[in-house]
Amino acid sequence: MLSYAYLMIVVVIVTVVCAILAIVSGLFDRTGNVGGWIARFWSWVILKTAGVGANVHGLEQLDQGEQYIFVSNHTSAFDIPLMFYYMPFQLRMIAKRELMYIPLFGWAMWMVKHYFIDRKNHRKALDAMAQVAEQFKKQRSSVCIFPEGTRSLDGQLKTFKKGGFILAIQTGKPIVPVVLSGAYELKPKYRHSIKPGVVEVTILPPVPTQELTYEDRDSLLSRVHRQFLEHLRSAGEKAGAS
Repeated sequence: MLSYAYLMIVVVIVTVVCAILAIVSGLFDRTGNVGGWIARFWSWVILKTAGVGANVHGLEQLDQGEQYIFVSNHTSAFDIPLMFYYMPFQLRMIAKRELMYIPLFGWAMWMVKHYFIDRKNHRKALDAMAQVAEQFKKQRSSVCIFPEGTRSLDGQLKTFKKGGFILAIQTGKPIVPVVLSGAYELKPKYRHSIKPGVVEVTILPPVPTQELTYEDRDSLLSRVHRQFLEHLRSAGEKAGAS
């Protein structure tokens, strides 16, 4: 297995360098797109160093000129780099507000147009999501959300939070479920070692939201959560049979 300490040194160095570049780029690039390319390079370095690759399925279903709300399951430290590197779109994260105040890293996220919400205050979170929706409509980037809110400790799919689904309804943009299979085995949250390997990244058909209203948020969430469960169950059965 790869030395955890070695990877952490690489992560710290590349994160500091890329954060500085992103902050500088944000002074001149109001779209945040240069920062998006820097994030993709950051992701490539981390994945390459860790020996993590991916097989991507279903990319042909997506329109390169469309904006999407990408939602993914979250089991591993590699999930964010996998999304940034293998999704050929300009992605912006929706992150908890506390991250914005982390020196360099949080500042860089803010400078290149990522979104922050206060998860501790439900009313403020809803107001912030409405602001995100308005900003999102003015951009050409897509959004990446991990609706479980944090990494699963056992690799199993957890309940979804509503924010991303409300955002999709507010903007009328399609939700794209992206199922990451095999990432948990490479680096679960509290294991201090890295196992190189290949993650199966499966893009499910986009879910339209244009005709939906705020009252449809729970049914939309349930529909997408069920799609994840069904795909993960099917993938597990295939792996067990092989």
